[in-house]
Amino acid sequence: MLRSLGQVCFSGFLLVLLAGNSDGYQQFLSSSIFRALPQLITSQGGLSHANNIPFVNKEHDVYDDGLFSPLEDLSILSEAEFTHMSHPAFPHYGVRIKKTSFCDNSVKSYTGYIDIEARHLFFYFFESRNDPDKDDVIFWTTGGKNIHSQKYHYTLCPFRSRMLFVSGSIHGAWYDAIISDANGTKYFPESWNSNANVFFVDQPVGVGYSYAEYGEVVGTTEDAAKDIAAFVAIFFENFSKFKGRAFHMSGESYGGRYIPLFASEVYDQNARLIQAGLTPINLTSIIIGNGWTDPPSMVLSYFDMQCTAASVAPVIDIASCVRMKQVLPRCEKWVKESCTDLYDAMNCYAALQFCGAELAEPFAATGKNVYDISKDCEGEPGDLCYPVTAHITAYLNSTATRALLGVDPSVRSPYTLCSQPVALAFDATHDRERPGTPFHVAALLERGVRVLIYVGTYDWICNWVGNERWTRALEWSGREEFASQELRVWEVGVDSTSRKRAGRTRSARGLTFATVEGAGHMVPYDKPEEALALINRWIAGEELSPPYFGRFSTRCEIDATSMITANVADLSDKIFDFVIIGGGTSGLTLAARLSEDPSVTVAVLEAGENTIGDPKIAIPGQFGLTLGDPKYDWSFMTTKQKHSNNKELMWSRGKGLGGTSNLNFFVWIKPPAVDVDAFEKLGNPGWNWENFYHYSKKAETFHRPGKELTDLFPHIYDVDARGTSGPIQYTIPAHVHTVDAMLQKTFSNVGIKVLDDPYRGDINGTFIASSNIDPRTWTRSNAATGYLLPIQDRSNLTVLTEAFVSRIVFADNSDDQDLVATGVEFTQQGNKNTVNARKEVILSAGAIKDPQILEHSGVGRPEVLSKIGIEMQIDLPGVGENLQDHPFFTISYELDPSVKHPTLDSLKDPENAKEALRLHAEGKGLLRTGISSFTYLPLSMVKTPGAATLREKIEQEIEELKNTSGIAPGQREQLDIQLETLRSDKSPDFQFLPWPALFPMSSVTPGPGKAYMSLLGFLNHPLSRGTIHATTNDPLDNPELDPNYFEKDSDLELLVESFKYLRHLAATEPFKSGIVGAELEPGPECKTDEQIRDYIKNTVSTAWHGVGTCSMLPRDKQGVVDPQLKVYGTKNLRVVDISIVPLHIAAHTQVTAYVIGEKAADIIKSAYNTIP
Repeated sequence: MLRSLGQVCFSGFLLVLLAGNSDGYQQFLSSSIFRALPQLITSQGGLSHANNIPFVNKEHDVYDDGLFSPLEDLSILSEAEFTHMSHPAFPHYGVRIKKTSFCDNSVKSYTGYIDIEARHLFFYFFESRNDPDKDDVIFWTTGGKNIHSQKYHYTLCPFRSRMLFVSGSIHGAWYDAIISDANGTKYFPESWNSNANVFFVDQPVGVGYSYAEYGEVVGTTEDAAKDIAAFVAIFFENFSKFKGRAFHMSGESYGGRYIPLFASEVYDQNARLIQAGLTPINLTSIIIGNGWTDPPSMVLSYFDMQCTAASVAPVIDIASCVRMKQVLPRCEKWVKESCTDLYDAMNCYAALQFCGAELAEPFAATGKNVYDISKDCEGEPGDLCYPVTAHITAYLNSTATRALLGVDPSVRSPYTLCSQPVALAFDATHDRERPGTPFHVAALLERGVRVLIYVGTYDWICNWVGNERWTRALEWSGREEFASQELRVWEVGVDSTSRKRAGRTRSARGLTFATVEGAGHMVPYDKPEEALALINRWIAGEELSPPYFGRFSTRCEIDATSMITANVADLSDKIFDFVIIGGGTSGLTLAARLSEDPSVTVAVLEAGENTIGDPKIAIPGQFGLTLGDPKYDWSFMTTKQKHSNNKELMWSRGKGLGGTSNLNFFVWIKPPAVDVDAFEKLGNPGWNWENFYHYSKKAETFHRPGKELTDLFPHIYDVDARGTSGPIQYTIPAHVHTVDAMLQKTFSNVGIKVLDDPYRGDINGTFIASSNIDPRTWTRSNAATGYLLPIQDRSNLTVLTEAFVSRIVFADNSDDQDLVATGVEFTQQGNKNTVNARKEVILSAGAIKDPQILEHSGVGRPEVLSKIGIEMQIDLPGVGENLQDHPFFTISYELDPSVKHPTLDSLKDPENAKEALRLHAEGKGLLRTGISSFTYLPLSMVKTPGAATLREKIEQEIEELKNTSGIAPGQREQLDIQLETLRSDKSPDFQFLPWPALFPMSSVTPGPGKAYMSLLGFLNHPLSRGTIHATTNDPLDNPELDPNYFEKDSDLELLVESFKYLRHLAATEPFKSGIVGAELEPGPECKTDEQIRDYIKNTVSTAWHGVGTCSMLPRDKQGVVDPQLKVYGTKNLRVVDISIVPLHIAAHTQVTAYVIGEKAADIIKSAYNTIP
């Protein structure tokens, strides 16, 4: 019975629905299908196909083009009769083709036969509704097999496109019109030919309107693949305007077996086409919907689908589920041994028959629809649970329809949903249980053919559980990257009012898996809007679930509310396994990784708002737009800097989900290996470059720069040094290539090496860096969009915004043991609340807030706690000490107006800024700009007169500091490493970068229409140390922040020498010719060392790279946390952010913050034995 176990009747009839356009017919005639017809070599009655295309001139594998003229002009075709075509290279093949007004008259459509001697395949071709002359081409074929519960006999069911298109519902993806009742076809707005040309073939011979003169049939998918490959070649050879067009092969249901083999045959056939002087097929992707690709995975998944809530609530009684659960191990073992490990046709058949009976019979008894578990099976047995199929059958059997389509009079039998003779032929060869189909998928992926597997979540027969299992287990080079990804939500809709969740997806290196929620076996029938969005994004090369909704969306509106809340009742007085203070860069990284284990619960407290999707954050090129704005920025102020002419500086830090990853300037740079290895030297085993490199690649996905950029600048990079499946998307962005090229060449001319890739632990030299900008949307990729949004439906993670943490709560300690953190006290809207922690509290509030929160919790220096009236819980003098930052200066220039420099200066004009926003919405324009040209140099490469003597001076100063009485514990060890760094060329002392405009702090008034550049010079390893401490017991008061710039005069002297070096650079070509006149700031009047010193002290800026205030050092070396990031004196309190960095690195700190979060997650999981 159909309803018993159901049928895997597949999607063929859907494609026909696609309605075409007359131009489509023309394209078909000029396509390779027409020329390659001879390749449809066939076994009549089971004979095997020849291995090669039967070209006439096989000795030379060429043919005389003069003997063949493609029929390019489709206007000559008749609707009343077929036009016959042939090709001398394919003497055994012919084509009959005609116009038809089938379905949608707004597009051109064609039907016909490919004649392979005595066998004849019927086809349809529908042109794109959008742009037939440019749009991709999609091949669609029927699905195929029925499973009858009584004997588990599979029957091929020819749901060809025509059926689908007519019914408009059941298997269709391509259909242009639908048949929903007895009145014929109706226009279908969600047809897949909305943006693609689609053709469909009734195959194999014996299904649909295809026929054989002597009744022969094809019995294996391998044989059917030969026919299809030949058809495809002929199509493109005859419709030459389609040559080179992206080609996608698709199918549903048993198409999961067909399509991988068909595509493999097309791919392998290309070599023979080239040898014959023909154009190869541009096979771009395969698309499988609710596919039967890996029988073992599918059969074993039936337990999950009916006995768990994988789709709907369990539909089988408990006793049956227990019996099924008990038989599962036997089935898994038997199927693995006989079907997977070593294929034995009879034994595999027996295993699947037995397991199918055990796992499917109970479902058959429910009367449920095997194609949609949420519904009962309706209609008569022959209706396949869908009464509408009766209308389809009637329509396709009508004399008028047959005449309209040009069905050959030889096809006398009535149209039926399933072909018993073809089914028996396939059964005789055990085609359905043959192994290896996933291997074809893997082989296609390895050859650059993209693969989309989509599944309706209500389908039982070819369900999402089984399809997800085989895709994650697929053996190919991208397996680890693909399988390690979380399923993330994808959506449809054009704005926040229409947007809705469509399903979940994961994607890596060309393989995409996607569910369509609420759809059954026939996704385009159940969810046409979602199906069309899915296929349109796929053929456009877009991610189903980009970090921001919508391609190039200027608004970047995100609905991230499922577990992100501002309702304190969701956390107050509740208990979670882990409570994380701070929803910033490291905090969200950690939260995402810890909550991968569904058995643990995680809460995140963020003081700022949910700013995800805010265009001020999302859109690049608006550097500094959020700085100083209290919605986004804490805007901390330093004390007056006594060594810098009492200058006060604003230290911006991100407020809101994503933290400072919302505010930074997109710089994605990894430190030199020696700087990271220094962490380990200071007493932290495992904190070295090797581990850093591993975790940095885990955090990132690199996107190669597009042709638009490589045409402007010859980018060099090593893909092997980049991560390919992490949450943070990054690329070499659009940049001011004229300025970068000028600077790169100038540095090269003064002897600085040009690095091919700076991401392998060596950044000494000049290079083009990447930015954490997602080139698919040209928007910021950060902790919120990369780590949080993809898991927003995770039920074990709760994120509370606008929650200002006051202190960490410890259990009473009467026996002088290490303290146990039991929760966190926070305020929201003036009300005090507490959230409780079962396992750990983790502090990730950043280098400024971490020490303040610890001190308000009674952890810190006794004198500080006493001063603010806080009872001491733990004497920990290192809290708030060892603060280090990267100070920098700027020099400004006007650029040569004869060269068109696309600098950021133009955005100061409101009209230009408005136009830039418009262009950004199209993925174009200046707002894609990143800061990319970087140069890192050791002191030895700064060839100024004072550089050599300066090193000797600093060496002497360091030795004196080490011998100073009262030096802070741990400082000697740090100074030893800094002295080693100064003497070595492995870790650079300076960083230089060009800012493509006047820097925001500049005092120069820009002239209209002029272009400017500012050179920035940074100090990487300062000797000066600062502090951050609470000054009151009110948590709402900001702490006192004293970076103590230039406390050690050598820091200032180093910047003076780097300043003079940049001036020397400005006198070197091509820099010299690229600027107008003398520098604008500070100007030529600033000449002496003393004047330069004064200029730097007056204008010094912070790079906002503060580290060290909770240093990871031994406790007796003024450490705050140990190598496991646990706060000394506590059992379960950790610090996870860049405040733990004990000695500054020669790099921007963003990547390091992600690495700390990633490594901390594994440390914590290991402590609880939850690492998979």
